[in-house]
Amino acid sequence: PLVDTVSVHMVSPRWAARVVSPLHDVLSESERRAILADNPDSYLHVTSDPLALPEPPGDVAAESVQAKALRRLLDLRAYTPVPEPSLFVYRLTERGRDHTGLIAGVAVEGFRDGRVLGHERVQAERVAGLISHYQRVPMRSELVALFHPVDPVVAELTTRVVARPALLNFTDASGVVQSIWKAGPAEAAVLTRQLGGQQLYVADGHHRVAATALGELAAQQRPAHVLCALYPQDQVDLHAFHRR
Repeated sequence: PLVDTVSVHMVSPRWAARVVSPLHDVLSESERRAILADNPDSYLHVTSDPLALPEPPGDVAAESVQAKALRRLLDLRAYTPVPEPSLFVYRLTERGRDHTGLIAGVAVEGFRDGRVLGHERVQAERVAGLISHYQRVPMRSELVALFHPVDPVVAELTTRVVARPALLNFTDASGVVQSIWKAGPAEAAVLTRQLGGQQLYVADGHHRVAATALGELAAQQRPAHVLCALYPQDQVDLHAFHRR
């Protein structure tokens, strides 16, 4: 299927505000360094280039630095595994506005055959860097953001799920409230079927998609999925991102 359930480790409620970090590439180098120096529990220790750490590791391999940071968080039980593959409803609340979508796996093949459309080219060196990172740290943490046309069935089921108590609700370092719910098996079956029949579009994450596709191709692993957050288009706000 194009859209499927995912097996996840979810950050524990008492750790969430400390561990969850902004995306690596939306921070300046000085901002990253400040977070890394101030917070040994930030997930940025897993996603950052070890040479950019406040105290570079010298001759220690990048693999051991990033993998060690992830292992430390798992050993501290900052993350706990969800027992079975599931579909999740994910909400960001910022400045009084909710952005509610679904967390699912989207087949790499869909990005190749046009069921998921992108809008920009990728830089080969960034893709190569991500492939290298994925080889060092096999657990994915950053979501590719997709959007889709508004679907009444998806909207109704999503509303039903968020009426229940959230599995996780916390305010992150930037003041955004993050909440997550787990859809039931019957709800997940309908949602994945509905979304699998939609035209999907990449809002953010072209390099992550390319790195996953090329990395899986090199390893000859099939089928491959990309961890995604899928939002109806009326839940998406557009912001400038100045690449220079």
